[in-house]
Amino acid sequence: MWFDILKNEMRTVNLPKFKVKPFDVNKPDEDKDDCKDRMFALQNKIQNTPLYDDNSIFDKVSNEGKDGGIEYYRVTREPSPTGYVEKRGPDHFVSQFYIYPNTGTNAQIKDVKKKSRITITVEETRYTMNKQAEQIPEEVYCRALDLIAQVPTVVNGGSFIKETYKVGDWEIYYDPREYYGENLVNLSLRDGVSKRKGLHIHSDKYPYEFHMSNSITLGVIEWGSVPIEEYRIDDALKQIKKHYKDIEFKWN
Repeated sequence: MWFDILKNEMRTVNLPKFKVKPFDVNKPDEDKDDCKDRMFALQNKIQNTPLYDDNSIFDKVSNEGKDGGIEYYRVTREPSPTGYVEKRGPDHFVSQFYIYPNTGTNAQIKDVKKKSRITITVEETRYTMNKQAEQIPEEVYCRALDLIAQVPTVVNGGSFIKETYKVGDWEIYYDPREYYGENLVNLSLRDGVSKRKGLHIHSDKYPYEFHMSNSITLGVIEWGSVPIEEYRIDDALKQIKKHYKDIEFKWN
């Protein structure tokens, strides 16, 4: 389960501590009383927001592969991404593209999977879950909203929270993370982009749970020897990586 993987990661990685301000006890009572409603509204928004990736960046870079009468590279879409069973759905979307230079050698190879190429795979998921979550106390949701508002996203830093945030018998896992290469000029083809934001509320004492998460991953692999600079593929890769780096999960 997502929760078990996240819990194990957080127990094994040591990272700098971040002090979260306590929930403001001086807020008016009416502000405290709506934390549960606000959290359910946010979860509903996440569930009903369309997935963030529409693959439009690949149309853009495909058009830029041509200059005058010269076609430097082509972008093709793989209809059956390797290794994935579910490829389309409201909560899970996988797409795979090939970028290959129009070299003389590639021109003689009909099967695109045998050409020298860049393979790019994008996977996006969204997951929400309630197990009688209305039974979870109001103050737990207030604390969770505090975490979402105050804890910054960790970039290239592994797991952020070593231990859970606790409110009485309840544990709150909040996981805002991003991974990507910092230098977009010297792009490493082994790099990609990985973003996720997840919140899970759980208690060993009670059977109630609350969960919501978004994640998106861009994987880039080079097959064969690809002259990426000579055939302007480096510019396409920079644009693609920046596109996914700039995606922001809107949890507000």
